[in-house]
Amino acid sequence: VDADGDGKADLIGLETNGTITLAKGTGSGFTNYHTISSGYGDYVNNSRLKAADITGDGKADLLAVESDGSLTLAVGTGNGFTNFHKVATGFGEYLTGSRLKLADVTGDGKADLIALENNGSLTLATSTGDGFTNYHTISSGYGSYVNNDRLRFGDITGDGKADILAVETDGSLTLGTGTGDGFKDFHKVATGFGTYVNDHRL
Repeated sequence: VDADGDGKADLIGLETNGTITLAKGTGSGFTNYHTISSGYGDYVNNSRLKAADITGDGKADLLAVESDGSLTLAVGTGNGFTNFHKVATGFGEYLTGSRLKLADVTGDGKADLIALENNGSLTLATSTGDGFTNYHTISSGYGSYVNNDRLRFGDITGDGKADILAVETDGSLTLGTGTGDGFKDFHKVATGFGTYVNDHRL
């Protein structure tokens, strides 16, 4: 994600000691690895920390799914995070697994919240810049993806709206084009990813 707001994606690592390492993107790699935050030991062995630009200022923010089911937002400074505050509650059922994602689905420059529900539907909550609103179902039929982490969201087509990419069990990749409030035109874009099906390596 773009942590420093220069338009190039940086690398953020959650270390086993609970610190966060930032490496600046150069456009063809990463440099200047350094610690920007600490105290995240509770999040090391799960998928409860998310990084994306929720506020819309060009710098990636941090969203934490807390053990009580609340969501904490920390605003990105470009070289760390500040202003930790609660922005939502009621997400207890998402503590395990990787069913919450952040991506700019609507195309307004702010990362929205996408939840893969137990019934296989996708819920979108649009970013207000300081939380989320307008929770509604945008797609269904993803039941086979609920118990793993084979769905990815990001702007692949370059139109400013996040698309959906599915790693299928046969090792192929399916792309669904983002409409701003859902996905359409599902089609295979690659094959040969069978070794990545059962983990989080894509």
